[in-house]
Amino acid sequence: MSGRSLGAVDREIARLLTRGVSSSSPDHRDLWDAFAHAADGGKRFRPALLTATHGALGGVRDEAAVQVAAALELLHTAFVVQDDVIDGDPMRRGVPSLPGSFAREVRQRGASPAAARRYGDAAGILAGDLGLLAAFRAIARCEAPAPVIDRLLDLVESTVHDSAVGELADVRLQLDLRSEPQPDQTEQSGQTAQSGQPAQSGQSAQSGQPAQSGQSAQSAALRDALVVAEFKTAVYSFQFPLHAGALLADAEDATLAALDEIGSLLGIGFQLFDDLLGLFGEERRTGKSALGDLREGKRTALIAHATTTAQWRQLQPLLGRPDLDAEDARRARTLLTDSGSRAWTEELARWHLTSAVSSAIRHRLPAALVHALSTATDEILRTADLLLPSQPPSAPDSGADPADSSSADRTAEDTSPHLTPAYRASTHEIPAHRSPATTGSTS
Repeated sequence: MSGRSLGAVDREIARLLTRGVSSSSPDHRDLWDAFAHAADGGKRFRPALLTATHGALGGVRDEAAVQVAAALELLHTAFVVQDDVIDGDPMRRGVPSLPGSFAREVRQRGASPAAARRYGDAAGILAGDLGLLAAFRAIARCEAPAPVIDRLLDLVESTVHDSAVGELADVRLQLDLRSEPQPDQTEQSGQTAQSGQPAQSGQSAQSGQPAQSGQSAQSAALRDALVVAEFKTAVYSFQFPLHAGALLADAEDATLAALDEIGSLLGIGFQLFDDLLGLFGEERRTGKSALGDLREGKRTALIAHATTTAQWRQLQPLLGRPDLDAEDARRARTLLTDSGSRAWTEELARWHLTSAVSSAIRHRLPAALVHALSTATDEILRTADLLLPSQPPSAPDSGADPADSSSADRTAEDTSPHLTPAYRASTHEIPAHRSPATTGSTS
């Protein structure tokens, strides 16, 4: 995004935030001021992607593009604030998060730690809701024709729904649930709760169906991690700005579908690198806790791959420990490197990012848009190379090459634990943002 466009987006964000201060209630002012502070700064890469897409496709609704780009930044801030509640993060990039700042304030005034955290979480949920409402309102009032606004509202609605699904799935993965519910402990041993008959060897106690094999379970874990990456990150950070910019430029449905595919690839690649930075990046440079994901036991694609390696027995006890210290974290990183999981995840991330540009070329998108996508991809790769410390060469061979062209034809049902480009547009399980004219649906 040019400096002029960036300035226009920043001014529009400031206008929206100033407009939101309309209540005389001190509590409302505190919530909105805290939200405005959370929205301050940042690289604005989502607005940049939206305005660049609009311009590259020959769009002439510059004012509307800036307005929707600013609304997207409010949407992003709302998601971030509520994500801090969900993850229980009192800090973000070295400073108190919005929930953390509210909790700290009442803690200093005598609230117990539990009560302070509850107060901070309530503030995060409510401030996020205010931000979501402001984003919706800004899009509804942007300077675009009514039919375009209708499609933009369909897009933002489906985006919020998909992102909510992604957040919940992300939390559920950390629970490490069994594939099926277990019989009530009061039932007789060896019998199912429903039939009372002994389960056959190799079958689940509940259904009598064959139990999921270790390899199948590992493949499902990887597939689930990539689903979360798409729902939680790709949909709103990449598919939304690409699709919205194209809608404002009156792009054809084929172009919209191609951009959904590209956004999925970009978003998954971005999230895979973000997961790596959460474990291997230097905290002082990334602003991300070097212990948080390990203590939480976050089930990313990196960890899903590690479950298929010989190092898993040593690594598993280190994950999900709230008292994990720096030395144990160092051991975990060494095991993830020695297992080949780090190298595999890096290669998978690069495959998704470079495939996004290849997809743009294959779909014969305008050269200016291909250039914008290449620039975005290069920026993600440069940031990863800058912030990820180098790793020893020659990690052990851990399975299929993520970039192996043969794996491009696999479907989501592939049982290989090294499932890689799992979510190409032709095979992934997450619906792209289709236009209502194409699908008859807003989801």
